[in-house]
Amino acid sequence: IEKLFRLEMKESGAIGTYLDAKEIYFRLFNRPEIDFTDFKTLEDITVLHDNLLALERADREERNRLYTLREEERKAEYKKKFDKLQKDRIEKFESHGEKYSIVVPKSLAEITSEGISLSHCVGSYLESHAQGNTNIVFLRKNDEIDTPFYTIEVNPQNYIVQIHGKHNRWLGNDPDAISFVWKWIKDRGFKCEKYKLLNTGTGYGKGREEVSETYLAA
Repeated sequence: IEKLFRLEMKESGAIGTYLDAKEIYFRLFNRPEIDFTDFKTLEDITVLHDNLLALERADREERNRLYTLREEERKAEYKKKFDKLQKDRIEKFESHGEKYSIVVPKSLAEITSEGISLSHCVGSYLESHAQGNTNIVFLRKNDEIDTPFYTIEVNPQNYIVQIHGKHNRWLGNDPDAISFVWKWIKDRGFKCEKYKLLNTGTGYGKGREEVSETYLAA
């Protein structure tokens, strides 16, 4: 410190440059061995400062490169897993009838659009769907195949968690679709309580009104 102050008396700016150099040094991810007492002139400190600044720039570029590489690897692995899930889902869930179809969303963006269009919260299931912790599929009318109608969630245990349309309306509000969905459930070996197909109304409660079970004759 005394050496530094004596230099400051001779060459103004020595202390500021020195302190800035040390600050840069401690920001480095990989710190080389440096003797901070090995200086005689302001030029010595300035050279040290500039070298550390260049080292910091190179250090940052290397960290950015490694981060980008890891991100690319993560995205590639993520895509590989998602593509495998998509292939399995199409085989397991997709079904096409005379009037209705069960289709698998092609992307997470389609699930987001589904939630926006039907004014329900399926968008909050994106990560679970992407990771395979749940499955989101769409019930569509064949003559309006790109128009959201009902959203179905099936968990990995083949249990129908929920079937909801616009503003969380129950499938019982569209009884013509019940037979198709019920046949799909039975044919695929899924499990589902009848009230999820027969109840009317909206919301998440079970409700009280039900349409006739004759729609389950499929």
